[in-house]
Amino acid sequence: MQFLIEACIIVALILGATVPKADTVAVRKSESVIDAARIARELVSDMSIGTLMTVMDDTINHGFGGYPFGIMEYYADTCPSSGDLLLLMSHLQINVRNMHHNPRVTFTIRQLDNNTTSSPMASPRVTLLGEIVPVALEEEIH
Repeated sequence: MQFLIEACIIVALILGATVPKADTVAVRKSESVIDAARIARELVSDMSIGTLMTVMDDTINHGFGGYPFGIMEYYADTCPSSGDLLLLMSHLQINVRNMHHNPRVTFTIRQLDNNTTSSPMASPRVTLLGEIVPVALEEEIH
């Protein structure tokens, strides 16, 4: 079954984009909102794996209701005009079962390989907030 994360809001546009400086890598101290949005958009477009976070539902796993639950998911950036992400998921997944009780999710994407020996904390990353909804099979994604 396909799911769409709708109305994503960028909450952490870009943290620690790297720029080459001589033989080292330096972390930018600040970026404009436009630069951060551009880098975030490129990151979403270039990557295909992110971490989907839902809120555990107590009926799924008694005693864990209300706790955050996250797992890596593949996504497709098939809706570049809207910023919506498309995910192919199974009803057996805990995140899908959770989203039936609470569709609010976060989705974090980070650069997987920045070709540096520095910490991953120096790489671009973005967190999106939104609601996840099933996509009907006959529905077209634009």
